[in-house]
Amino acid sequence: MKSYHALIVFAILLGSTLLLGLDRYRQAEDAVLDELQRALTATLQEHRYATVSPDTIRDFRSHLRTPQLRQSAYLSLRAVESGGAGSRPHYRMQAHAGFTPFMLLRLSDQRGTWLLLTVTLLWGIGSVLWLKTHRQPLPLLFVGNLGYDAAEQRFYTPGRAVVPLTPMQRDLMRLFFDTPTHRLDKSVICDALWPKKPDASETLYTLIRRLKTVLSAHSNLEIDNERGQSYSLKIRGVGKCQ
Repeated sequence: MKSYHALIVFAILLGSTLLLGLDRYRQAEDAVLDELQRALTATLQEHRYATVSPDTIRDFRSHLRTPQLRQSAYLSLRAVESGGAGSRPHYRMQAHAGFTPFMLLRLSDQRGTWLLLTVTLLWGIGSVLWLKTHRQPLPLLFVGNLGYDAAEQRFYTPGRAVVPLTPMQRDLMRLFFDTPTHRLDKSVICDALWPKKPDASETLYTLIRRLKTVLSAHSNLEIDNERGQSYSLKIRGVGKCQ
């Protein structure tokens, strides 16, 4: 399985989850509106005049079947123009759920949505673990018997063991590897590693000395000082890097 296949399936599952959740939400919204309208119709049949009183509200709520609606639903009057000049407006009774979107979401049946969301999360977690386990390592760039992984920015022995380099040592080795001749002028190194330091000669000397010890223990490479003006990465006993 390729990574983009897993991503496509995850996107389809996630989109289906969102659509299912939205559909269940709208179904609950429609059911609430239908119940409000049914209760309002029954209330108007019992109360001929469009007035909102405690008795009207009590009777209205008694026609509601959903417990949450009985606690939050309310009635209001809206003025409706009769059309004639100087005529008195009529009033129309309206029913309201008194729900917040979160309350309506809780009222909706989201069991299928939660199940599909669980499947989506399990697929995502499983895909990440599978891809991590089956990920093919990128080919290493070798100089001598020292390999460099550009994606991870780490150096490895031929046995794929990580070479313990400090961040500054790693930066210097990257400079050597990125240069086709594996030769760097002293000024180039100092400008790259310590751009704000006027004279980094002593710091560079210390860095090179400690790096030589690490290279000697984990590779067949060595660093050669050429007249104090440049440094070259070479294969020990051979001289030139291939």
